Amino acid sequence: MNQEEGRKRPFYDENGRPVRSSSYQRPTPPKPGFRPNRGPVEPSVPLTPDASRDETFVAKTLQGLEGVLADELRVLGARDIQTLNRGVKFSGDFGFVIKANLALSTALRVLRPVHHFGVKTKEDLYQGAKEVAWEDWFQPQATFVVRCSGQHPQFTHSGFAALVVKDAVADRFRSKHGYRPNVEKENPDIVIDVHLSPDRAYISLDSSGQSLHRRGYRQDVGVAPLSEVLAAGMLKLAGYRGDQAFLDPMCGSGTLPLEAALIADRRPPGIYRDRFSFMHWADYTQDLHATIEESVLKKSKEGVMPLFGWDREATMVNKARKNSEKAVLEDRIQWKRQTFIGSTAPAGRGLMVINPPYNVKIQADTQALYKGMAETLLKGYSGWTAWIISYDTYALRHMGLPISERIALKNGDLDCDYVKIEVE
Repeated sequence: MNQEEGRKRPFYDENGRPVRSSSYQRPTPPKPGFRPNRGPVEPSVPLTPDASRDETFVAKTLQGLEGVLADELRVLGARDIQTLNRGVKFSGDFGFVIKANLALSTALRVLRPVHHFGVKTKEDLYQGAKEVAWEDWFQPQATFVVRCSGQHPQFTHSGFAALVVKDAVADRFRSKHGYRPNVEKENPDIVIDVHLSPDRAYISLDSSGQSLHRRGYRQDVGVAPLSEVLAAGMLKLAGYRGDQAFLDPMCGSGTLPLEAALIADRRPPGIYRDRFSFMHWADYTQDLHATIEESVLKKSKEGVMPLFGWDREATMVNKARKNSEKAVLEDRIQWKRQTFIGSTAPAGRGLMVINPPYNVKIQADTQALYKGMAETLLKGYSGWTAWIISYDTYALRHMGLPISERIALKNGDLDCDYVKIEVE
């Protein structure tokens, strides 16, 4: 499908039925003779695939967004929700994993734990990884990669631990089939996630593959683009539900207005993607995927409150407009080349979220900029609520405006404050 066809494709056909995001040319079905173990499984025993069984999953997110993600999962229908550091544990079946990948806006990836075991040596890690019946999870024709995180005294480099697990997976397949799947680092079919603690290894299958912040709609970005997951989290922390006017006066390539449009229109952010790692799992079925995708699309409904995206650079406004066309949202957002300092509100009341330059990747006199922002808010935005994310806490403090709420967030590697200002 070329860009013009994608831009014109509606989310509903002329009969009101949802239009799926892909042609559903899915991976090869599971090999004949596949018989998953449907009995109870102890946590220390490697799991085998079973789409009908409730399991424990972990959705990963950015620091500071754990509560927002937990709320999203609760609304979707997840059970046994437990907040973790940069993640949320929950229970559901395989169908819920598909729904989570399509519908969650603040998750980076959704993991399906398959085994955990004690590790003291390299051999322990190898043997534990080899215990997993990988041949029941995916076929040897699939490509795979192993990604490792965490710390263990025997593994000073995560790449070495990943190599050990890769060898275990390859040797397991070779012993069962006589040949092994190939490793593909850039765009693998299967992603195996390994997390090491000082004495244990936790092995999961990453259902998402590429990080879920890669929605698929953003074609062009600026020097310091905001993560889509962080943008969605900021909007939800600000209480945005699509029931008020929204403005991003320093929109860059348009991430915040685009994520605001997805929230306002109740569009599932994963609908633009046609590739997830779960599509290569043995218990994946095309029909289940299609049914769930249709179900989440049925909830989409275009909002009525206006959305505005401004930037002082014409090149950035053009990038934002192109991204909105890719997202089939060009008619929802009013893009404009406009300098925020000295401007007036485009609507009577509303919510504003600002991601100003930090003087890190984009050079700026932050104290002068923040002083001008404060004056502009006071003179031109009475009745508005402004949320600002900033690495420069000194400049924030010297804006001279009362801050009613402050939330610690990370923007990339930078520790930031996300503050709320009610403009009188």
